[in-house]
Amino acid sequence: MLGIASANEFKAHRSIGYQNSFLPIAIMCVEPTENGSRLNVKLRMQKYTIGFMVLWLSFTFFAIVMFALKAEGLVALAPIGMFCFGYILMQTCFWYEVPKIKSILQGIVQ
Repeated sequence: MLGIASANEFKAHRSIGYQNSFLPIAIMCVEPTENGSRLNVKLRMQKYTIGFMVLWLSFTFFAIVMFALKAEGLVALAPIGMFCFGYILMQTCFWYEVPKIKSILQGIVQ
């Protein structure tokens, strides 16, 4: 695990030997409770990946709307396919990595 610590927050991700844009970032906060403390963990994608996917999905959605207004037959299905491909790629790749970082974090906490 590689990460950065601040006063009340930790950001960490798995250390891998290859590039994976969909690698989850774990943002962990320590919260006080009655019996001690609790570790609150949030997982998100990397910011540049989120930005790229927002651009991709926005562009393809705009293309879907434009083709729907013109109604040009089967060519109008291309942006729908691109939108579905981008969304499925984003969801599949991110959630494939989540169990890996969860097991590492559980091993560290226990």
